[in-house]
Amino acid sequence: MKLLCAWLFLSIMPLPGLGICPDRLVFEAEPTARLGILVKSQDQVLVDINGNQAFIPASVQKLFTTAVALNSLGPRFRVKTVLTMSPEGELRLTGGGDPSFSSDRDLPQLVRQLERGTTPIKNILIEQESWGNAYGRGWEWADTQAPYAPPIGGVVIDENILEWSLEPGFNWKHPSRARGWQVKNNVQLGQSDSLEIQTHGQTIVLRGTIPAPLTDAIPIPDPGAQFVMLLRSELAKQGLNYLKPSQALVFSPPLKDLVKITNKDSHNLYGEQILRILGREQNRSGLDYETRGREIITQAVNSPGFYVADGSGLSRHNQATPKQIVELLERMAENSEFRASLPIGGKDGTLRNRLKHLNIQAKTGTLTGVGTLAGYLTPSQHPPVVFAILVNHSLLSPQQLRTKIDRMVEQINQLTPCEP
Repeated sequence: MKLLCAWLFLSIMPLPGLGICPDRLVFEAEPTARLGILVKSQDQVLVDINGNQAFIPASVQKLFTTAVALNSLGPRFRVKTVLTMSPEGELRLTGGGDPSFSSDRDLPQLVRQLERGTTPIKNILIEQESWGNAYGRGWEWADTQAPYAPPIGGVVIDENILEWSLEPGFNWKHPSRARGWQVKNNVQLGQSDSLEIQTHGQTIVLRGTIPAPLTDAIPIPDPGAQFVMLLRSELAKQGLNYLKPSQALVFSPPLKDLVKITNKDSHNLYGEQILRILGREQNRSGLDYETRGREIITQAVNSPGFYVADGSGLSRHNQATPKQIVELLERMAENSEFRASLPIGGKDGTLRNRLKHLNIQAKTGTLTGVGTLAGYLTPSQHPPVVFAILVNHSLLSPQQLRTKIDRMVEQINQLTPCEP
């Protein structure tokens, strides 16, 4: 049996250094899984396995979100966060949804612009806008308890998470951001990892054992309240209890920089915020920003079988075909900002430790039972190719599935032009 398995592996994996003709490429998935692959080069389809069938794209969905945002808003677009002091003493926050807004960097800059006066600050209000759901459509409950899926909306501060460490003693990374929180820590060092984390409002409960110190984070349940708490603290720090009617604002980094974080780091919050920012900037009456953003992306793709549930790809309700993904990559191939946002094999982002010896830029995607990879590859013996690989319903572990997909890419990398 071992000899048979070795023979099967060699039959689908060419030996290093040897070229392979496109018609000799062979890709297989485990019996339970669905496999979709499309590979194109110079307008020629080299591989098409279920290329027109819809798959769950996982974080490859971010390619659609960021590409449409760059084309619609432009790479230099910036998000505004505004504070307005009224003559009646109301300090009003209008959050533009900037996912990068920091309490250490941006909040002091915002407050410094307010003018001292004689009007006391009677109240701090948050402008109510139609940002849509606080979580992506179809997100599972367990995801919403994790730091990679914090609440979404017009107000974001410090990525809407609180970071902490266990040694096993508990410590907040930024204690000033965690005022009002209670911690019940019953964790001990041990040989096994049996850590359990539960949050109830502003109480975090930890129990079990950990084999070594660790760092983690929890999502902030109410980013608006968190912003107001930190704003009051900053006003007090700068001695601003009385103000003139005035306005202060700060701008986010350019959209191209937000897109780079979204794709290279596969940052879910950034993907969701960009979708809603897109909907806000191209709004229609009667639609919340989330719904409008989803509508804009759907219209841009305009192809059967494509469905947008969220901007990040965390939802299992997203649907895309390998062909739609490759077509998007072809349209964006000359867009330098889009290309610069993609992870580079062996160098950065989510490909930092993958495909180190290949000339590849690609977006990764991972959910339980789902592994995806799509992007641009330049084989050493063949013209550049654009590809999309999607595996759904896999029983492999995430690491095993990544390894299997990487082997598929390594096989594509051995392409060589062949006579028909």
